[in-house]
Amino acid sequence: MVITATSQAMLTTKVEMAYKYDLLWQSNDKIYVTDGENFDTFTLSQGQGTTKGTFTQDGSSTFSKEVEAYYPQSMVKGQNLYWPEIQTQNQTVPMYSKSTLQGTKDESMNFSSLGSVLQIVLNTTQENITLKKIVIKDENKFLSGSFSVNEDGQAIITSENGAGITLDLAQGHVLGRGANYLT
Repeated sequence: MVITATSQAMLTTKVEMAYKYDLLWQSNDKIYVTDGENFDTFTLSQGQGTTKGTFTQDGSSTFSKEVEAYYPQSMVKGQNLYWPEIQTQNQTVPMYSKSTLQGTKDESMNFSSLGSVLQIVLNTTQENITLKKIVIKDENKFLSGSFSVNEDGQAIITSENGAGITLDLAQGHVLGRGANYLT
């Protein structure tokens, strides 16, 4: 089976930002597809650098009519979904698609982002501020750990041992005046 994956989200798979946050598939991108019983991975075979990618099935699993797909496939640990506590500037933006298959060799899926874009606006005359780490915490909610996706396509953290989220920018990201975007 071949899946044509198109993003409805307005984000890139990597941190670099494209015009209006269009998703740009990268070489070797993989998606994880499951119908709840069967699962397989699919690897990008066409569409590198575009918003519409063709993914070819790696194995030979067959699927029932309704499937869920996750990008990147590495967010699935075994059969469990996991939202990492430590994230980096070069990490991919997690995406999700739920679709009813038509039973053909070629299927189409529309992906939506499970993540978000953080906009930092500097209203200062100081320039070239280097940001090295952003930590987001909520005393009432877990922001990382095991998660599920609800009917609205939103990631719901369900882990009892989850924590906040840290965006580690390693050597730092130089912020300019005005809007700065991080995924």
